[in-house]
Amino acid sequence: MAEQKSDLSRAFSEDGALKTHVGGQALIEGIMMRGKYNWSVAVREPDGGIYVEEHDLASGRKKNGWMYWPLVRGCRAMLESLVLGYKALEIAALHAFAEEGEDEPAAAEEAGGVCSSDSPARTNSPLDCSARAELASDPSRPLGDGIESSADPDADGGEDARLEPVLAAEAEEERAFSWKEDFGRPDTMIDALGAQRSLEVVSEPESSPESQSQPEPAKKSFMDEEVEFGKKEMAVSMVLGLVLGVVLFIVAPAFITNLIVGEYDQNTVLWNIVDGLLRVGVFVFYLWLIGRMQEIKRMFGYHGAEHKTIHCYEHGLPLTPENARSFPRLHVRCGTAFLIMVMVIAIFVYTVTPINGLIELWGVPDGAPKLALVILVRILLMPVIAGISYEITVKWAGSNPDNPLVKVVLWPGMQMQYLTTNEPDDGQIECAIAAMQKVLSDPQAALYSCGTVPYPTQRGEPMESAISARGLRKSFKLSAKQRKLERTDARVKTAVDGLSFDVAPGEIYGLLGPNGAGKTTTLRMLAALVKPDEGDALIEGVSVVDDPAGVRSLIGFLTSELKLEDVFSPDYLFDFFSELHHVDAPGRDERKRQLFARFGIDRFAQTKVADLSTGMKQKASLAISLVHDPRVIIFDEPTNGLDVLTAKTVTDFLLELAADGRTVLLSTHIFSLVEKVCDRVGVVIDGRMAASGTLSEVAGERSLEDAFFDLYAASVKEAS
Repeated sequence: MAEQKSDLSRAFSEDGALKTHVGGQALIEGIMMRGKYNWSVAVREPDGGIYVEEHDLASGRKKNGWMYWPLVRGCRAMLESLVLGYKALEIAALHAFAEEGEDEPAAAEEAGGVCSSDSPARTNSPLDCSARAELASDPSRPLGDGIESSADPDADGGEDARLEPVLAAEAEEERAFSWKEDFGRPDTMIDALGAQRSLEVVSEPESSPESQSQPEPAKKSFMDEEVEFGKKEMAVSMVLGLVLGVVLFIVAPAFITNLIVGEYDQNTVLWNIVDGLLRVGVFVFYLWLIGRMQEIKRMFGYHGAEHKTIHCYEHGLPLTPENARSFPRLHVRCGTAFLIMVMVIAIFVYTVTPINGLIELWGVPDGAPKLALVILVRILLMPVIAGISYEITVKWAGSNPDNPLVKVVLWPGMQMQYLTTNEPDDGQIECAIAAMQKVLSDPQAALYSCGTVPYPTQRGEPMESAISARGLRKSFKLSAKQRKLERTDARVKTAVDGLSFDVAPGEIYGLLGPNGAGKTTTLRMLAALVKPDEGDALIEGVSVVDDPAGVRSLIGFLTSELKLEDVFSPDYLFDFFSELHHVDAPGRDERKRQLFARFGIDRFAQTKVADLSTGMKQKASLAISLVHDPRVIIFDEPTNGLDVLTAKTVTDFLLELAADGRTVLLSTHIFSLVEKVCDRVGVVIDGRMAASGTLSEVAGERSLEDAFFDLYAASVKEAS
């Protein structure tokens, strides 16, 4: 039996190829996801539904490009995290603990059941009403547990199932108090300590008849009041939070270090090391302490759900609880690692900062004045430390998880994630998916959510994705004849439905799917021959929507449906297309000589296309599509209808292109071709990406053919 890997090793080994800009933050009964251009919040409401809200992220606009400069972007990320964190927490608190009116359940039943919702900002859970009612009563309960007993009260064990909550409550009351189990549960602690829950009135003054006839309206406690933060209140809260952070992680460690080591300028290196270790110790103890609270434990479960959802997206899989559940709860680009790196780098930055020179220059006396100067300098250096930490932890380490040095750098932060994450239930994963999908629903945000993290090229140099497709959609109107052939009454057919994927430079990526899956339409959109209804794609950084002519000049495109004019020869057509691509005469002649010799077209260069065999026509078409020596080549069914010898010639040439650093995207329904030439494969069914990854990631222990038919069967079952 194979040894099961830890979440730490899996976080490194299973880091997806599709890197993303999307990050997140766990909230009270919810998740905040932040993309490059927008952010969203998904909150589980008391009725079991999911409330989703989206906002624009102003700093992601091109006019604020300076905010993405090295070092500056680290400070921006830190400030944005603070601001967005407070805003997201406000939204979460407002909806996670919203009290429903007494008449709402009845009204909801009359409108179609307590699970229905007319709010466009609310996403109903895919559970039935009984399951959602259970989730509302106990949000930590895994989805689906106990559904059968609630749906059929007469089934065996139904009565026992209904008594379980009562018995559990009685057992809870009889159980002895435990600091380990009950820390963070206010009601239990109050009872155990013998404190009274409210002020009891011992005696009341006699009231006049007038006051008795007009009863005083009931007063609400502070916790019953609906508190709404305005800009002023939010600013005050942020300032208080920053002050508390400065006191805990800068002032307190510095004060204790001064007591232990002595004056700063007596032993600067030792002083900074002790100060740094104390800071890390305070941070670890703080996380451990709050992690004992039940509410924080559940919040850490949402943190784990955030990581699993991002893992699922980065592996190109459909965002479902089933897919996300299998991934580790740790992630190499988590902000926890960033915080630890801040503390480690702070030791080095503080050590090399010439504070001793300032002390000597200004004649700062020992004691409180010298300590105050040290603390002040530490506060002023926080943006610099944040910027350096961001470049190391997020930009470098997050993009190179396989580097052995990266694992050493990230190890402390990865260990900390064991404190800040818990295994989530499916309900928490649903919230994370809802927030993720809202961020990706914005075409501009979706386009750039993964496209700017470098891939290694054949020479080991970093480069962006050669092809980056985001949210591609295309529909066609059906004529009466087409509707009859399709056996449908629908007047519109969606050929491609929100397709997203990336192809790295020097990679052969195969789109595998049955006829009618949307492969050809996808390739035509990428070749800027068909404009997408929604979404966009970048070909080496050029948008197919904004600059289709620029895209067509960059790529070579070949389809089996390409028909060369019968009356012309391969030689003439090669010269003609070379002129269209502005290839000079010497370059054209050399390119022609190479390609014609490679495909054996020399002897037929002056023969009319009408007189060529099918295989020779395909070879001529292939050579003509490469007249301008493109770096990105798109082939639609390149071996369709070819004899064995010609098909092998084309297949071998695909491998030669990749070996030369060219990027190849091809569509096919031939499994053997994918297995022989493709580095990665995407399975397209009904215009959607059913699976994407390396052959081993998609097929696992099965053959690619078996994996495909399993995915196809699952898709048909879901559609029915």
